[in-house]
Amino acid sequence: MVVRHRGSSRGGWLMRLGVWLCTAILLQGVVDTETLAQEKEGEPEAATDEVAKEAVELFRRMMKGDETQGLAAVERISPVRHRLVAEELGKCLRTNDEKFQLAVVEALARQDGKHAARPLLSALKARPNADRHAVRGAILESLGEVGSRQAVPLMVETLKSETEHPLVIKGAVVALGILDETRALDELIKMFEEDPNRQPENPGTNDPPASYWKRIWERWKVVEAPLRATLEQLTEQKFADGKEAREWYEKNRRRLRRR
Repeated sequence: MVVRHRGSSRGGWLMRLGVWLCTAILLQGVVDTETLAQEKEGEPEAATDEVAKEAVELFRRMMKGDETQGLAAVERISPVRHRLVAEELGKCLRTNDEKFQLAVVEALARQDGKHAARPLLSALKARPNADRHAVRGAILESLGEVGSRQAVPLMVETLKSETEHPLVIKGAVVALGILDETRALDELIKMFEEDPNRQPENPGTNDPPASYWKRIWERWKVVEAPLRATLEQLTEQKFADGKEAREWYEKNRRRLRRR
């Protein structure tokens, strides 16, 4: 007869429970490590406060040199992702040097969106930049790069404008594609429908004037390629013209709203 001791049975049960708990903890560690790796994939880790402070101090020293030194300073500091760096770069957008501004805008696009969006939006609305079309267009693109959803209404309004410069409109078009903003499709397709190739050879009294078509041509030369790319990004379709894009959109707009 085999005698089963209650103590040994309890000990076996506790041992199995311990093994189970250890296994669960180990598996949880694996899952957490994999999740963390996925979150960091493709995005550089933010710098420590100490590293950021040193980078800003070096940046300020380099900025005391000539224009070439200033551009080198921007390039040097741009990989350092930190709130202090974004703030320092934002101050540099007040300069009158357009080439330097473009370098700073590009550097801000590498920063965390919650730190970079504010100086970018501020520079976009600044009065001195009103006629710096390349800078404003680049700012819009960078707002897309940093994932600034708060800038989307401004981007859509830019598409609607009849007076905005083509370079600024291009920036809005590219940014909306980066943000995968399907809510802007209606306005993007309206722009695509305004194809200057539809200009009538012998316009009638009810047709748009020549000045209208001149504006459309100037815009089309700059935005056609990015517009087609953004439409393809948002719809996963290639359209021959605006009519085809509009027909597809009307059939699929409800499905797009659920994305």
